[in-house]
Amino acid sequence: QTDACESAAWFNSKYIMLMGANLLETRIPDAHFLTEARQNGAKVVAVFPEYNPVSIHSDEFVAVNPGTDGALCLGMVNVILNSLLYDEPYIKQFTDMPFLVRSDTGKFLREADLVAGGSAEKFYLWDLATGGAVLARGTSGFGTPVAGELDLGAVDPALEGAYSVATLTGNVSVTTVFELLKLKVAAYDTAWAATETGVPAADIVRFAQEFATTKPARIIEGAGTNHYYHNDLINRAQILLVALTGNVGVPGGGFD
Repeated sequence: QTDACESAAWFNSKYIMLMGANLLETRIPDAHFLTEARQNGAKVVAVFPEYNPVSIHSDEFVAVNPGTDGALCLGMVNVILNSLLYDEPYIKQFTDMPFLVRSDTGKFLREADLVAGGSAEKFYLWDLATGGAVLARGTSGFGTPVAGELDLGAVDPALEGAYSVATLTGNVSVTTVFELLKLKVAAYDTAWAATETGVPAADIVRFAQEFATTKPARIIEGAGTNHYYHNDLINRAQILLVALTGNVGVPGGGFD
């Protein structure tokens, strides 16, 4: 099992989405933390194909088509991106969203591309303050992490745009992970998500708005969701949702 926290941390949440986690039947010793979180003001949204015991004790039941939890999350991500509801300071500091990607190879821009003998495990950001590429601190190429290593200081990473970088083999066009993410997720609009999941488009918009603006928020995911092929990609969609909204590594937030 790979829970991100102990179940007592659920009490600190203010918005909880349950996906494939029928806690009142399958995690009886932990279930009281969920009901107590709800008593403490958290909204609990139960996303299941069936109306099960934990759905009865939730604020809202979402009847989703089996195996389409990932589609629901991608539809919510689409709304969050288009509505600018993502946590910009958080994703600049704590995710790879501002990392630069080479347009010619589709790979991260690395120190080895720019500096003879440079590391292949050091990546770059585009600093809006200086108008140039700067190393992204905290990657494995820097060795053992030290306190404050992820602090951006005066660096203001770009999340969008295309830039030209002088490499050892000539100028290369680069863009950001965030820019590529927007292009990828553009296909997963609410109309598509509603068709896939059976959840009305207006509800998908509302869930996205609530999840992004009610902090801390978390997804508690269970084995039910993971019984489907490509469940790892469903997990990635869920993790993307909590990462974009700044809910990873925050008491009461995250993906369990």
